[in-house]
Amino acid sequence: MRLSTAVALENLSYLESMVSNGCADSIAEAVDLAVTRLRRIENCTRLDAATAAYFDGLSPEAQSEERKLARLLHRSTRIVKARPRSGSGR
Repeated sequence: MRLSTAVALENLSYLESMVSNGCADSIAEAVDLAVTRLRRIENCTRLDAATAAYFDGLSPEAQSEERKLARLLHRSTRIVKARPRSGSGR
């Protein structure tokens, strides 16, 4: 698919620097990469807002239960990290 458009000079310079630094093989690839990065940031921002809204809307009892679950999950990760790997042959 083709896209032909005018861009601000500083944006073109940025895209060209992505090509010259080896981050992209072409201006088109640099645009795709930049848009992908922007979309990832926007998705994270939306997820953060949705997560905050979820927790803000919980009753005090549900908030207490969520904190309890978070503590249990945190403890379980410490147990997994402390357990040696089996079958490594060492």
